[in-house]
Amino acid sequence: MNERSTAMSVIGALFLIFGAWAIFGILMTSDSEAFAEVVASSSLGREGVLATNILGGLITMASGYGVLKGMNWSRYLWTGWSILALIIGLLTAPFSNLALVNLAIIALFAYYLFRPQANAWFGGTADG
Repeated sequence: MNERSTAMSVIGALFLIFGAWAIFGILMTSDSEAFAEVVASSSLGREGVLATNILGGLITMASGYGVLKGMNWSRYLWTGWSILALIIGLLTAPFSNLALVNLAIIALFAYYLFRPQANAWFGGTADG
């Protein structure tokens, strides 16, 4: 079995932290004025915004666990969900410069998740 690289350890840990933080954050701020403004600018409504954020947090945490354990599905799940969430955000809320930041973050993580060294960790070969 291949040894987990530092990059995979960091990404897996970050996904666990980011996922937990997303769930905690949305639950703690769901009654705030700032959250009401987000809901007002989104066509998803309150329940839709809550559901997509909680689902995203759960997916990110599951992906973090999978990355740490070398489960190949985890990198595809995270990348797919992240792209879908970006598209949902663009379609349901006014465009923001944060979408460009999100796209850069997705690209950065995807770069590391699909490198030859990562392929070896996820059960493939270093050649891809």
